[in-house]
Amino acid sequence: MSNYLLIAGPDTVLPASCVYTSKRDEAVKLRMSDTGPLAVKPISIPTMFQETVRKHPQGLALAHKRKGEWVKWTYKQYYDDVIKAAKSFIKVCPVLESLFEEKKSVRGVLFQWFKVTFSATELSCDPITFLVGNCSFFLSLQLGLERYHAVGIIGFNSPEWFIADLGAIFAG
Repeated sequence: MSNYLLIAGPDTVLPASCVYTSKRDEAVKLRMSDTGPLAVKPISIPTMFQETVRKHPQGLALAHKRKGEWVKWTYKQYYDDVIKAAKSFIKVCPVLESLFEEKKSVRGVLFQWFKVTFSATELSCDPITFLVGNCSFFLSLQLGLERYHAVGIIGFNSPEWFIADLGAIFAG
């Protein structure tokens, strides 16, 4: 099945005979119809998000109040941050890996990784707010995400939580 998925893409409905499964790598049969809402071709979350970015790149996607000021992300900014999060889930940043090997402090490692990965214009908050608010997300970077592994995102309701969530989905 995995080779079929790689060739066909994320929006392909895989052949399946059962409408449920308890196996994480097994396809399920979608309840489809020739008419009505069930006749609409299903698409993946990444495809839907990419279509929204294509249609409304400067549209307001997220807004969050920090210290009395509204911080806003357009769909394009949101998408760019999601892609960065997905990449960081998939592969450990070489700078981060080398810093952990040198046994430096976790705070120092995270701050160094942040400076290398993001510039001041790429995220709409300061590095300390971002790192402190997303510490569990960044600590998972040293592990690397493998196929069919799970991602747990622990944190308060914030735009960065949604960025990490979609980043995990994009990472596959």
